[in-house]
Amino acid sequence: MVHAFLLSLMLAQPAPAPAPAPSPQPAAAAHTGAEDLWLVEPLYPGQEILVGRTESAIAKLLPPGARDRVGFAALQDLVAKGHGDLACALGEKPCKDPVDQYLRGLGLAKLVLIKGGQEEPDYTYQVTSIDLATGEAHAAQGHGPVLEKALLAALVKVAPLASALTVTSKPAGLALYIDGEKVGRTPFEGQILPGERTLELRGDGYQTLKKTLTVSARGKVALDETLSLSPSTLVIKPVQKKAIISVDGKPQGQGDVTLQIAPGSHLVEATLEGYEPYKQAITVAASGQTQAAPDLSPTAASDVLGRSYYLEVGYQQEVLRRRKGAYRVNAFPLNKDDAPNKANPSVGGLNAGTTLRGVTVDWGQQHNHFGLLLLGFTYFASSHQADRVYPDAETGTFNNLALHQARGTYGDFYDLHFIQPQASYVLWHFMGYVQAGLGVRALRIDTSDFTTDSIKHGDGYLDIAPYGMIKVGLRGYLYEGFYLHASYRFTYVLSINARSGLTPLSPTDGFAAGLGYAF
Repeated sequence: MVHAFLLSLMLAQPAPAPAPAPSPQPAAAAHTGAEDLWLVEPLYPGQEILVGRTESAIAKLLPPGARDRVGFAALQDLVAKGHGDLACALGEKPCKDPVDQYLRGLGLAKLVLIKGGQEEPDYTYQVTSIDLATGEAHAAQGHGPVLEKALLAALVKVAPLASALTVTSKPAGLALYIDGEKVGRTPFEGQILPGERTLELRGDGYQTLKKTLTVSARGKVALDETLSLSPSTLVIKPVQKKAIISVDGKPQGQGDVTLQIAPGSHLVEATLEGYEPYKQAITVAASGQTQAAPDLSPTAASDVLGRSYYLEVGYQQEVLRRRKGAYRVNAFPLNKDDAPNKANPSVGGLNAGTTLRGVTVDWGQQHNHFGLLLLGFTYFASSHQADRVYPDAETGTFNNLALHQARGTYGDFYDLHFIQPQASYVLWHFMGYVQAGLGVRALRIDTSDFTTDSIKHGDGYLDIAPYGMIKVGLRGYLYEGFYLHASYRFTYVLSINARSGLTPLSPTDGFAAGLGYAF
């Protein structure tokens, strides 16, 4: 059909006029005809509508200013204005292909014959490209659900349609991908096929740039792109999970927060009622994960005054101090010797200067400027010998040291203290307090070896006496109610005597230190 149409055009042209007599003639102007001729016809009867759509698709592929001719109407226009070589067609000279010779005379370099049709759901194209100078022909086919893509799939196999591609970038050295396939790194110079193409630039630490371009045939595409740094991951895990987290002044949520953020310095803030606000500049690394773990410092209200009860344990050490002779617990000896006529009944006692060591446990309440020890218990063990002493029968004192005899026995103290008020003051994470009140102390002395001069005692005795106390202490809060404590106390054991009444006897003083928890 195509060749028949071309032949009809050739024969429709008027015969060339006889050559004139030789005379000087100006040189003929160079022919400015098109380079390629694109002719389309339907592959199947009744699908002539595809011819116009196909010609439009070819026109869109060609670059602006292209000299190609598309369609039979364009060929007719070229024939009407041109001077094709009809010598071969008229038999005036032998030619291999009269049609090719004629088209070359019109200034065409290549003839592209296209047959297109549709078989639901795909389009089918058969393309033949003929080099008019050599007569060499190449054929190809293309299929697909989209007309333009099916046509291009056939054309690129037989026609030089690729465009020049130049890509530069900031930074340089980025990987360049065309339709998902890596073709090189920037700066890049190469070719790209016409049609709809997707270009990507990728680089470590940078956001991937993706662009979709409609590339014309035999054109030029130049890109110069600047990539942004890729967002990094900032993970914030506050120690206090109820803390409200903000980044650069924008609230991000409560507790653990993970967000995508640009690399660089960012201000992380955490707030929680009862805690000091947390503010810290965090440097977020490029293309990676940075973690922050805000740890809010409790205020006095949350760490100390916001807690009503306390429980503390510790080590306690005290020393007996002498007053009016050797120390004695009570004016009433509970374990006398068995000599009924003895003027000075003996009792067990501890020397002044004896060191007592033990453990203490206290439980109480704390409030702003006021607290109350509810109940406490201390156990002491003496590291010194107990003595056999003889108090004065009249006064109950131990001034007669001649009656003071050392023996290898030891004593234990059991100390119960309760309902002792405290005056307190809180400064930052510290609470200082003064405590005063009464207690009861029990002394057990093993007197099993107190046997001299036929004077015998039982196998130890127990003596109980009240005491008065004053205590000065300090608590340093560490974390979530935990604190360290240290204190100094001074006590006076009180003697109950029928003649003298309640009389202070030998005192003790010492210190305690340990760990506590307020809740």
